[in-house]
Amino acid sequence: MIAKNQGAKFAIGVDRLTTRKAAINGFNELLTKELLSISLLQIAPSSRADVDEYQKYKEDVENAINHVNDDHGTDEWRPIHYTNDSFSQAALARLYRDAHVGVVTPLQDGVNLAAKEYVAAQDPEDPGVLVLSKFAGGG
Repeated sequence: MIAKNQGAKFAIGVDRLTTRKAAINGFNELLTKELLSISLLQIAPSSRADVDEYQKYKEDVENAINHVNDDHGTDEWRPIHYTNDSFSQAALARLYRDAHVGVVTPLQDGVNLAAKEYVAAQDPEDPGVLVLSKFAGGG
């Protein structure tokens, strides 16, 4: 699914689209300092596709992702892969296990199951790192 860059870490984020814009900006800053160091697969299933504000926000996020990819990507590699598709639990578990970094960045307080799912899927011999927003909740 993601064209791997030699030596780049693979990060995954699975959460609502409304939490993504700030994370994309942070990812952009990281790539400015450490180009080609990491690839992000952002899975943000559509939940409010019929709401005009949501559509505008989705366009803003997609524009931010395109900006990062244009600034830091190459002909063979894009730093951010973004999808609104839904994945089965088994497919997500495989992606979580393959990821070096799990990114959970809600901007509002709330329990986020993605963090628990990421940790549960890790190989105990070679676990990844979980990056949590202070608002991720601990439930």
